[in-house]
Amino acid sequence: MFKKNLFKIILVFIVLFLTINISFAKADIDPKVENAVLKFIKKVERKYSIEWEINYLENINSKIYKILEKNSLTSKKEKLLNDILILFNEEIFKQEYIKSLENKSQLFIESNILNELKWNLENIVIPNYLKTTNKQVIKISEKQEYIRNTDIVKIAFSKYYSVNSWNITQFNNKNWIFLINELWKVFFVENYNVEEKIRYSEASKLFKWYITKNTKFFEENNTFYSYNFKWYKFFEDKYWFYKETLKQNNIDFNKSVLYLWENKRYNFIVDYNKIKLINWDIIYWIVDKYNFLQDLVNDKLYLAEDTDELFVKLKNEIINLTKNKKKDEKIKIIYNFILDNIEYTKNLNLEDKKIFSWILAYKNSDGVCEAYVKLMSYALKFAWVKDARVLRWDVIDAPDFPQIWHAWLKIWDLYYDPTFDDPIWASKTKSFLDYKYFWLPKDLLYANRFDYWNTPEYLKSKSLYFRINLVNENLSKLSDKYKDNNYKILEWVKFNKENNIEIWENITIEEAKKIIPFYEVTERTTWEILFYDNWVKKNISKLQYYVVNNTNLWQVLAQLNYDLEWLYLFKWDKNWIVDYRLGFNVIIK
Repeated sequence: MFKKNLFKIILVFIVLFLTINISFAKADIDPKVENAVLKFIKKVERKYSIEWEINYLENINSKIYKILEKNSLTSKKEKLLNDILILFNEEIFKQEYIKSLENKSQLFIESNILNELKWNLENIVIPNYLKTTNKQVIKISEKQEYIRNTDIVKIAFSKYYSVNSWNITQFNNKNWIFLINELWKVFFVENYNVEEKIRYSEASKLFKWYITKNTKFFEENNTFYSYNFKWYKFFEDKYWFYKETLKQNNIDFNKSVLYLWENKRYNFIVDYNKIKLINWDIIYWIVDKYNFLQDLVNDKLYLAEDTDELFVKLKNEIINLTKNKKKDEKIKIIYNFILDNIEYTKNLNLEDKKIFSWILAYKNSDGVCEAYVKLMSYALKFAWVKDARVLRWDVIDAPDFPQIWHAWLKIWDLYYDPTFDDPIWASKTKSFLDYKYFWLPKDLLYANRFDYWNTPEYLKSKSLYFRINLVNENLSKLSDKYKDNNYKILEWVKFNKENNIEIWENITIEEAKKIIPFYEVTERTTWEILFYDNWVKKNISKLQYYVVNNTNLWQVLAQLNYDLEWLYLFKWDKNWIVDYRLGFNVIIK
């Protein structure tokens, strides 16, 4: 019923609140709109599961986004739809957070353990001599545990007597109980304690702080926090625990953190540092908040400073740049923003974890690949562009493969690598039309890379020459598939084919002389820079250039997207020292 009426729901909100006076309440959301949306959400929550609710609200949001992008709306209608988006995004975040802390496999494990213990105890045979007594007989495991109702409890005692058929009559007048364990040993005890075992599935409600491997953040006093810790304790009995065990190990419900690792083992963290991530108000309204905070946990791990001010600055910049733009335009604008404001760090020290931080990259205008894509990911969320995912691992034609990994970005079904469009040795920031690693289908970007642990082992021992040729072959095979798409990453294939250069070869200086205007130039300390063109002496009054050779010429041409117009190749003799220069922005008189 709901699925058939998504658009109707949106229209109902518009009709109901078209005449509302816009207020400046918390997050600038009208209280009447908030009240109506929350009532609607509660109705959905009562009827459907968390997964269904998340999908359902995301479906509505996607339709609202389309309305906002394609229609010219009055300011009141636009404000209303934006308010609904914010409130739905907050509900999606809340449900994603709750879902992330769930451990359904834990319930299954606990049920199995309970059933196994029940089966073991049921198979304990009570001796006939015990059946004639009027004393209580309790079947216990070797760990002195038994089932009471649906819980496992442990009986503890310090004094006991072994019982058998010959001494049973000695205990007739004693007000004690009989215990019989899995080895059919019988004990007679009087003073004992019973402690209920606490299930880990219930433990998250007892501890003040509860985190998982994938959700290491929590909200407290209008601020999101995480933890930095190096040591934690766990117990062999993975799925239940006793309060007495925690007490013996100085684990306090109100001071310790319960940490679920990969749905398999619960750990108790006592020694930790609390890390501030971000103030709630700064990201109250953003899309994809759960993943935003997930990334921020790792980003803040090695930073003690408060970064709220930087977040506010970034948020305001991105909002101003992308206001009233469509999603595709926002991605272009943010990609440009990253490359205009960040350059690859010159001080590459992999031991210094701070070089991976987008926060410091944004603050200091430099960083490594991880910082580039993390910054872009955060900026996209501030622009309400969802589903930007940071991907990592090997670029096989990199000189440092496989020692150093790389990071890039996936948005929907397309891929982006801002670092590769901003190489260390680039002379200037590129224009949008020059980008080679923007908006690529997966097969083009992955012609030279693998995700995570997927890199074939045999490649790790191959030479750089072999790996570069393999990548060239991959791209060459794709050139026909994308011949009408004008992808800059395939320009070299077209260039090589037009100039009869094999795909495994790089252009040489001698080959370049045939296709680029070539001149020999003489420069002396006291002379002008002169060369002869058709036997006419001429002077170079302006010149920008790259020093090139047979090794790097193809890289320089690739940087220039193989656009040969207005290029010159000079054999440059300066004080009898000769090199080759590829000149651009040249003025000859």
